[in-house]
Amino acid sequence: HNRAEYPRPPNSPPSERSMPPTPWLPPTIEVDVKLIEGLVVKAGSTIVLPARLTGIPMPTAKWSSDGKEMASEGRVTIETLGSNTMLSISECQRGDTGEYILSASNPAGSKSVALHVTVLDLPGPPIGPVNILEVTPEYMMVQWRAPKDDGGTPITNYVVEKKDVKKPWEPWSTPVLDLRYRVSGLCEGNSYEFRVFAENVAGISEPSLTSDPIKAARALTRPGPPGNLKLKDWSKSYADICWTKPTRDGGNARALARDKRTDFINNYPEILHYLVEKREIDKKTWATVKGEVLPDKIPFKVSGLQSGTEYYFRVTAVNQYGPGVPRVTPTSYMASDPISEYPQASRSETP
Repeated sequence: HNRAEYPRPPNSPPSERSMPPTPWLPPTIEVDVKLIEGLVVKAGSTIVLPARLTGIPMPTAKWSSDGKEMASEGRVTIETLGSNTMLSISECQRGDTGEYILSASNPAGSKSVALHVTVLDLPGPPIGPVNILEVTPEYMMVQWRAPKDDGGTPITNYVVEKKDVKKPWEPWSTPVLDLRYRVSGLCEGNSYEFRVFAENVAGISEPSLTSDPIKAARALTRPGPPGNLKLKDWSKSYADICWTKPTRDGGNARALARDKRTDFINNYPEILHYLVEKREIDKKTWATVKGEVLPDKIPFKVSGLQSGTEYYFRVTAVNQYGPGVPRVTPTSYMASDPISEYPQASRSETP
C-alpha cells in the first residue's frame, strides 16, 4: 500500500515559526486631569507638566506652543526618559500663559493633548495719585483708579494706608472693595497723606502715588457765582462790566450756622481774583479777556470789541481751591455807541 505523504518542513527556523509578529499599538498619553482642566501658577514659580506615554513601538514625544516645536533652551527644559516626558519652565512670567501641546507618534498612529497654563502676577499699582474728594476734621473721602494690569486675575480688594505727615505709614485694616473710601479717626489740624495697594490671589501690588498732604479741617470750597453781573457803561469798542462778590457756599454755610460754628464764616477762603471772558454770539468758545482781575478793579473795562458784534460776558471767581461757578450776562449785548440810557441788549437769552 502507499505510505502516507507528510508535508515538508518549511525553510524558516523553528524559533521564528513559533513567535507570531508583535502587534503595533497606537500611542496613548496619560496626564493628571488637573492639567487638562488648567494649571494656575504664580509668576516666578516653575511650571511643571509631566506625562506618561504608551504604545508599541514606544512613541516619540514632541512639545509645542503657539504652533512651534519647543526645545530645551533658556528657561525651558524638556526631559524624556522611557515612557515619561516632562516640560518645565522656570521663573515663569505672565507671557508663559497659554496652551502647551504634547504630541506622541509611532508607526501605528499619533495622539496629542492640550495642557492649559495660566500665570498669575501681582496687580499693578492703583492709578494715582490718590484724590481727596471730601475733607472734614474727623474724616476724609479718598478716591483712586483701578490698576492698568490686574495681574491676570480679578482684583479682590484694595488696602488703604494713611500717614500723619509727622509719623510713619499705618495700614488701614479693613479691605476695601470700592474705588473710594472714607478714612476716619483723623485728628483735626493734622495733615495726612494717603496711598492705596491693589490685591489679587497672587498678592499685593506696589503702592499708588501718594496724595498731596492735606489738613483735616472744616470744609472750604470753591466760590459760587458772582452776583448781579451787568454792563455799567459801553460803546462800540468797549464795555464796562461790574458784579458783586459771590455769596458764601450756601448749603455748608447754613448747615454750619445751625451748628453755631461761626468760625466757618471767618475761615471762608477769600476771593483771590476773577476770570473775565467774552464770547461772540455766533461762536461756541469763550475767549479770555483777562485771567486775573483783582477785586478792587471792579468795574472792569473790556476793550477791543468789534462794532456791531453781539457779545456775552462771563465772570468766574477764583479762590485758593480754584475757579468757582461762572456767571454769564443774562442777555447778549451789541457793541455800539449808546443812544439811550441803556445799552442795546439783543433778544438772545443766555445759552
